[in-house]
Amino acid sequence: MRHRLVDTFQYSCKITTDISLTTATLSFLTYYLLKHPNVMRKLCDEIEEVIGTEQPQYEHLSKLPYLTGEILNSSKSHDVDKAF
Repeated sequence: MRHRLVDTFQYSCKITTDISLTTATLSFLTYYLLKHPNVMRKLCDEIEEVIGTEQPQYEHLSKLPYLTGEILNSSKSHDVDKAF
């Protein structure tokens, strides 16, 4: 029983950390995009070109290199992983 509690606690801590990192990354990215409208326009153009009016799918990510790059740059430039 004790092992189950420890495993459950560790798992819930991991989920909480992952959620916090995702929230921080999206917050920094949003701030960056608001400060750099030219980057936001380029991202919007890429998304419109690849996804259009479809529902976003996981498979679209490989066709969105600018978006992927900006997400990675945002998390690196603000040391998101060190914040937690």
